[in-house]
Amino acid sequence: MASKKQMIELTVNGVHREGLAEPRRTLADFLRDDLGLTGTHLGCEHGVCGACTVFVNGEGFVMSVYAFLKENPDPREEEIRPALSGNLCRCTGYQNIVNAVRLASEKMQAAASEPVPVTEQAV
Repeated sequence: MASKKQMIELTVNGVHREGLAEPRRTLADFLRDDLGLTGTHLGCEHGVCGACTVFVNGEGFVMSVYAFLKENPDPREEEIRPALSGNLCRCTGYQNIVNAVRLASEKMQAAASEPVPVTEQAV
């Protein structure tokens, strides 16, 4: 017997989104397949490698790479590999994951160095 679909409403990257999904579907599948948001990836298909992890209300899930880059914003490759040792997925040969961490590091550094706009306030 098919499960009754439920209306899902959420905000993703500041944009309100909604759609119908069966309760058995994962959030990653809903984001990718139903909403067409392919930034979330499915790695091991079991939810243990961390590739499909998303932030919920800005926190709630262990994000080892995010935490690592907060402490070490410009890591060398030999620092990245040990930081990823808790990631159980080895199917990609790791090099693309290391490359993605370097790219995330560069983007986070660029965003942090952008000037903050100043607005005048009436006194």
